[in-house]
Amino acid sequence: MTEMQRTMTSLTKDQLKAVKLLAAELDVPVSVVMRALISHSLDLLGASDAGIRRALDAAVAAERDRRSEIGRQGMAARWGEKP
Repeated sequence: MTEMQRTMTSLTKDQLKAVKLLAAELDVPVSVVMRALISHSLDLLGASDAGIRRALDAAVAAERDRRSEIGRQGMAARWGEKP
């Protein structure tokens, strides 16, 4: 049996809703759907799938933007400026 490890990740409300709906439709736990989706995506990445690469690039850019905004808000709060 493959050794398993837990991880946590944030999903948008729409993403979580879609995963839960799929899990309910298949009558399996959400964790099974998540593992299957991740496994499939990793297989596609190994096959140099351009779509998954674009999705990864977009996710990285969105996370960078999100963190930058948090940093700007933190600095504004620290120095008494309004965001």
